[in-house]
Amino acid sequence: MDYTLESKLINDSFRLREQINQNQIHYNDFTILMQIEQLLSKRKFNIPDVSRFNEYLKILRDTNSDSRMESLAHSEISKLILILHHIKDLQQWSDTLEIALKKDSLKPLNNEKTTLGRNLFFEVYVAARLEAAGIQVNKGEPDLICNKNGFNFTVAAKRIRSFSKIETRFREARNQIIKTNLPGIIVLDISALHKNFYSGLPAMTNEGIRINAKKYIDETNENILPKLSEICKSEQVLGVISFASLNTVTPDNNQSSILAEIHNCHSFYSDETDNFKHFKEIGDGIIKARLGPVAPKIIRNEYF
Repeated sequence: MDYTLESKLINDSFRLREQINQNQIHYNDFTILMQIEQLLSKRKFNIPDVSRFNEYLKILRDTNSDSRMESLAHSEISKLILILHHIKDLQQWSDTLEIALKKDSLKPLNNEKTTLGRNLFFEVYVAARLEAAGIQVNKGEPDLICNKNGFNFTVAAKRIRSFSKIETRFREARNQIIKTNLPGIIVLDISALHKNFYSGLPAMTNEGIRINAKKYIDETNENILPKLSEICKSEQVLGVISFASLNTVTPDNNQSSILAEIHNCHSFYSDETDNFKHFKEIGDGIIKARLGPVAPKIIRNEYF
């Protein structure tokens, strides 16, 4: 580390610690702010001044910010930390990340017609999670081209915001994978299907969010999996991996945000096939990978 960077990080640390001492910032926020600032300096990456992510940083620095917005800020910044921590070739994603960080409103709204920024951010986040699992990742069709121990496959990353759009998005992903002439995986963000996604979950304990999250993934699977099996019939579609991020705050004065991330893996093949073995290896890798400094509270539901 060069002395200029080291000096900046030390000064940032002293500044944030002083804010804690003066009750101007929560310790929970101090931890995540220090990590994002260290990674931004280390990776020589700048968050655009006019962007929802710059607003998230302001929220984390303000003890008077709304607890729901603080929870959302924790969720989004934690994912950006994982991206900066795990993406090896950040230059490959620089243009995509710039759009991903700038576009869309500060808070996800259920009446948004387009969500280009969040769609692209999820795509880069999926790339980071794959790289964390030791998988080689490059941009390509439909979204990512990957290699796991010599096995090449593609990824179609989709955010599902409405149950009424599920079939359309599945067919779109399936057709995109078929066009590549490679086996592929559909990776879904189903967070927005939760009834409290836009408002945040009520304050609850760790055990409370674990129970709530498991109930959510089970109920969602009842709606999604039957449609998946019917629509995605193709030897090229290995399976589906779903992510769901749920935000809440602990009951202790709403000062501690929780990001619970649920994983769900569903294969379309019996466990004797090579396709199943490849998919299970990829899914296991994503679920069990060490995620680094600010890992979300993972609630694992594994349906292979």
